Amino acid sequence: MDSENQKIQRFFKDTFFTLLRTLQKEWKILSPRNYELFCDYLAGDSSVEDLAKKYSVDADMLESIVGYSREVTVQGIRFFSLSARPIDMLELSKRARNALLGMGVRSVSELVWITRSEFKKKPKVGEAITNEIEEKLLKFGLSFKKN
Repeated sequence: MDSENQKIQRFFKDTFFTLLRTLQKEWKILSPRNYELFCDYLAGDSSVEDLAKKYSVDADMLESIVGYSREVTVQGIRFFSLSARPIDMLELSKRARNALLGMGVRSVSELVWITRSEFKKKPKVGEAITNEIEEKLLKFGLSFKKN
């Protein structure tokens, strides 16, 4: 049986393949050659040095792109693991928690899809509650949705 980490890694690999296909086939941003290079990298059969030779690209440049891809994947895993949790993980005051529950917000993922300005417009939500929730989100590296 797959571990939770293996499932998450497979999810991000599949998501990255979908993004690559979209960039190459629909948006025409990624050349067929670069698409093939990234797919080869994701398949995991070749080292960065082997891929650099095969595609005649600078190994250091390719390594920096691969490193960036890894960092984005790590941040994505962190975001999804935190955002799936209930709002109780934020340890909010009773007023703030009740305001969220009154809006139907039960998980952090629902909360981070609301902009700060949208949130403040809700009944019984003022600057103090908004600031409290924003501070708690920041402790986990999260925030309200950007405008």
